[in-house]
Amino acid sequence: MVEKDGKDIAACFRTFAKKAFYFKIKEYALTYTRLIFLREETYCAARRDEMGDRKYSIEEVTQRLGVTARTLHYYEEIGLIREVERTAGGHRLYSEQVTKEMEHILRLKNILGCSLQEIRAILDAEEQLTVIRESYHQEDSDSSRHSLLDQAAILLGRQVSLIEEKVAGMLEMKERFQERLDRVESKREGK
Repeated sequence: MVEKDGKDIAACFRTFAKKAFYFKIKEYALTYTRLIFLREETYCAARRDEMGDRKYSIEEVTQRLGVTARTLHYYEEIGLIREVERTAGGHRLYSEQVTKEMEHILRLKNILGCSLQEIRAILDAEEQLTVIRESYHQEDSDSSRHSLLDQAAILLGRQVSLIEEKVAGMLEMKERFQERLDRVESKREGK
């Protein structure tokens, strides 16, 4: 055994070899992970091409919509958006249709100030209207078509009423702020 500064050089070499071996294994693991990731991305790209529908990662959707990943997960959990496709690794892939549905939900929430419960009711009504529309085009009987139009009118009337309530509330709030602004302006002018 050769010693340098009181240390066993062989022991130092063994320690170095263990560390080098550990880092080499780590390097192989990272390379393998990259290969798996690339394979998964290639698989996803191939699925996009086969189906003719572009799929978006959660990062792309959150950036496009300006929401958090948790918001998307929550809306999926409570059924506001349909379940989305997942990769073999469990990552969510959002279709253009689901992304547009999410944009619609956000418009209802942000522009009209609808609660999630109200949004759920609106989405349910829209699904019912889709069924009514499909049934209407399949019906030959004028009386059946008229009945379907009556159902559609009731559903649409409810939606219009909800929007009118929201607009009335916004106008009332606007008037209150306008009154406050007028008071501030009159005080600024010394009246």
